[in-house]
Amino acid sequence: MVTNMNNHQRKLLIVPIFHTKEDMGSLGNQLSIADGYTAMASDFWQEVKERVKHYINGIPKVKVYQDGLPDTQGKLVEKILSQVQSPNYELLRFLKEKGAKVFGTEDQELLKKEYEFISQILRTRDDAKKNRLRQVYESQASELLVKRDTYIADRIDNTLNRGDLGILFIGATHDIKEKLPKDIQVETL
Repeated sequence: MVTNMNNHQRKLLIVPIFHTKEDMGSLGNQLSIADGYTAMASDFWQEVKERVKHYINGIPKVKVYQDGLPDTQGKLVEKILSQVQSPNYELLRFLKEKGAKVFGTEDQELLKKEYEFISQILRTRDDAKKNRLRQVYESQASELLVKRDTYIADRIDNTLNRGDLGILFIGATHDIKEKLPKDIQVETL
């Protein structure tokens, strides 16, 4: 639980997540998942929801950031928020109902680039071409992730005010902490 939350601090709770097929949009339909993954994801998200509810209890200003959610017009963010039917987005809607503001978090162009890489790999049936596409993606994935993380950190810095608590739902491959300004107190759930 947040300790000594006052109007002079900016705090960010990082919630490491793993994505479900539903979080992946149209790409999710092309992914195969291991047996038991859905049940494990459901249990994971139930635990996260309970911990987040406990964490925010009594905190008036909460801002929510979600990896994969584009930084775009508020109406489009609202549309995405209402359409994605996953435990992750159910929690975002719950937090919004409790008064939290949900922000589009990622650079749209970087998301498109990542989507195009993954989509090409998944659509390609030729194994040799698929391997070449994977190699190209893997050669650029680290740099792309760094750019995405830098954008996310900047987005948080520009929208998280003193006295606010931010909650960032972000996949495990991201490394956001070192990119955040030092005046943001960071905790991990």
